[in-house]
Amino acid sequence: MKRLSCIVFILVHLTLQAQGLFPLNEKKYIDSLRHSISNNASSVAKADSYFLLSNFYKSTDTVMSKKYLEIGKKLGGKDSFTAAQYYYYEGQYYQDFNKEKAASAYQKAIEALSKIKNKKSDFYVALCWYSYGVAQKNKEGYPFLIRTMLEKSIPAAEKYGDSKILGFLYTQLALMLTYNAEFEKAHAYNEKALAILEKEAPHSAELFYAYLNTNSNYCYQAKCSLGKQFLDKAGKMVSPYPDSSSNTFYYYNRTLYFIGQQLHNEALQAIEKGLFYAKQYNQKLQMQMFYFHKYDIFKKLKRYTEAKNLLEEILREKTLGQDLKQ
Repeated sequence: MKRLSCIVFILVHLTLQAQGLFPLNEKKYIDSLRHSISNNASSVAKADSYFLLSNFYKSTDTVMSKKYLEIGKKLGGKDSFTAAQYYYYEGQYYQDFNKEKAASAYQKAIEALSKIKNKKSDFYVALCWYSYGVAQKNKEGYPFLIRTMLEKSIPAAEKYGDSKILGFLYTQLALMLTYNAEFEKAHAYNEKALAILEKEAPHSAELFYAYLNTNSNYCYQAKCSLGKQFLDKAGKMVSPYPDSSSNTFYYYNRTLYFIGQQLHNEALQAIEKGLFYAKQYNQKLQMQMFYFHKYDIFKKLKRYTEAKNLLEEILREKTLGQDLKQ
């Protein structure tokens, strides 16, 4: 597989996971948050649910996302922890389209959380440092992001003691090491993530993406056949949830696998399924990547008319106007 294809994969995958994970059963997740808002008497608890709703809708409905964010802030009143949470979710809101505002919000959150001595603050500190590193990666580079994770984010997660967040950060670190061609180190962190998540969170989105990241490490080395078992495991996890936005990334992995095996027709089928989800959930960067591979396959198959028509379609949609490095 071409190295460019692998680089593109890393950019796409990192973009998703920098924004936080949602359960694969997204409908049940949203219903539970709305139920919590309707049935909880505590304003602070309601604020937490509104923040989570804001985070969920930030890619598909920015107006609704902003509305929920501000409702959560208002409900939190003078509660110091809720105020700190607000800055984290404000950073999440800006993550896609204003990296400077996102980074500033994460810094405010870290400062506020450092004054609060409870375990949940450690959880948010871990998320804030990770997200801050991602927001700064274009400016500071991947070494800065890796160092931030090793020195700030992962130690905070270890202090908190939650297995899911720690497994998630391990596999994210592995992804960055893969990008930097440190395959053995990446493999070690992927194994650590899988050992934790398969035991402690066997049905989690964190495990789902750990499987995909493990697959990506093999694909990056042009060893897609070795990663297939992990791709299949991820597929079994997401198959009960055909409405989940995570299907986009599953089909992107399938696309990479088929390209690596030079199974072009199968790759085109995976691309079409992936594009269906990417368009449905307004995942513009992912749409670019599917189009990139579709165009490349058409050229390899000498289907030049279809390649030309695809370029014209992309220009009409203005899909390529999105920043690949967001």
